[in-house]
Amino acid sequence: MGANQSVCGPCASTRTGKAGERQTDPALATVAAWIRAREVGNVEEAAALCHQDFVFSSPQLSLTGLDKAKARLFAQVAPEPEAILMPLRLTSEGVVYREISFKVGYQRLAIRQEWTLIWDEQSKRALIGSVSATRV
Repeated sequence: MGANQSVCGPCASTRTGKAGERQTDPALATVAAWIRAREVGNVEEAAALCHQDFVFSSPQLSLTGLDKAKARLFAQVAPEPEAILMPLRLTSEGVVYREISFKVGYQRLAIRQEWTLIWDEQSKRALIGSVSATRV
């Protein structure tokens, strides 16, 4: 598999992640591990699951590069969802997504998160290349 190719496909095992999300694909398992790391504020674990060319975009923040993500995005603990509106799913194009709601102060927000994984030749594994968050 070459650089910057999306990764998807079944793996031999099935496991259940947080909130009962079934993990039947390596892409889903990687994203679920990243979510767990972000929700407990583990900067290094979240970063280890990302490609050096990591890109993040949301209405509030856009950044490019893993070092910037570690300093700005991963340094903040991600809010745990109040509700999982749609659990992790994988598109036929290899994009992982979910929809969640959470509270920020007195405001309740619903967002769709999308992750794209890319093959990293150096580590010989799929890493998160981009994350986007949009309001739903």
